[in-house]
Amino acid sequence: MKKMYAAWIFIIGGLLLSLVFIGLNINRENKEYRALENDMVEAAQKYIINNSVELANGESIKLQDDILLRSEVLKSMKTKDDECTGYVKVKNTGSKLDAKAYIKCKGYTSQDYIE
Repeated sequence: MKKMYAAWIFIIGGLLLSLVFIGLNINRENKEYRALENDMVEAAQKYIINNSVELANGESIKLQDDILLRSEVLKSMKTKDDECTGYVKVKNTGSKLDAKAYIKCKGYTSQDYIE
């Protein structure tokens, strides 16, 4: 009976460690893509300031990656030898501008990305 409990503890422990390892590995792989999303958000904010874009309360705009690249506020859409495309949605919430980047690459696609 004690051997059976020990076996189950060993099996469950192994499964839990495997899940933790997989989760950490996925998070590490997506780190560079998330960095690109953050770069796009910063670029969109610079674009709005540089071009004096005014948004009314509740109004939003969608800035495509090519606009950010042409205006030279974003240097590249390449990460991990993976060429990406994407856009940033910027919305005036009244108190601040809320920006969220969405990218699509061969190895990664942002959650809620819409073509």
